[in-house]
Amino acid sequence: MKSALFSVSLGILILLPTSSVQAAPLAPQRKALWGKDLKRAVQVAKQLGRMRSAKALDLLMESLQLGAPTEYCKSRGKCTPDLAVALVNAIGNHKSSRAVNLLVNYTRNRNAKVRAQAIRALGVLSDPKVAKKIAAAMIKSLSDRDVQVRMAAAWVVAHRTKAKLVLPRRERLEGLLIKLLDRGDTAAPSIGLAAIGGYLTARHLAVNLKKLPEITIAKIYRSLLVRKDFGPDPIRQWIVRALAEIKGQHATEALANYAANPPLPGLKSVAMANQFMEK
Repeated sequence: MKSALFSVSLGILILLPTSSVQAAPLAPQRKALWGKDLKRAVQVAKQLGRMRSAKALDLLMESLQLGAPTEYCKSRGKCTPDLAVALVNAIGNHKSSRAVNLLVNYTRNRNAKVRAQAIRALGVLSDPKVAKKIAAAMIKSLSDRDVQVRMAAAWVVAHRTKAKLVLPRRERLEGLLIKLLDRGDTAAPSIGLAAIGGYLTARHLAVNLKKLPEITIAKIYRSLLVRKDFGPDPIRQWIVRALAEIKGQHATEALANYAANPPLPGLKSVAMANQFMEK
């Protein structure tokens, strides 16, 4: 009888660790996330972001969904955004589309740092099924009142373009970035338009040569010229003439860079850039 009971008990012990062992390693992290030491909680969030396990992602998402209310925050009656930013960043490191809805919600957070980090975390998701949700969030973020959020959204435009991730509504995004230029915001457009700018961007800059800062025009034009997907060449020639007309330091550097680094062979626009540089 004792032998039978021992066998049953042993069998239970063998079966139980399947769930308990999986959860046990995260017990200290869960305690730290909800503890009184905010600095430790932030460190643990970063660690969980590097763990690359479904359990780690679950714990991060659970903590963020509940608003990351640590004991430290409760004792103060308020909390800094440090932990929320760390959690969002850690979730973004997992690059899991499971987090898309949660991250979209946090792009509307009242804190600008959290909103900026949330849009960045969304931007690295590669699943084409969530691309439309990401694009919708990007459009809203480009209209955000805070420049760091707009710059984060512009970074997403550039990142997804460079990484060749699905980027819906490109024309809409380009139009919003151009409008930001007209409103005096040069930071976000300089990042975003350099990546997706086309004919509309080239024309808008040419029409507003005397209205926009020379460094902004030169920076965007420089990026457009070296892109292999930009064109056709008559538009490149148009840009070269515009840069030559500006005659500023940054415009001259953009021409020199294009002449020295042609994206494609046999472009007439490159020959034109060389001619202007020789004058």
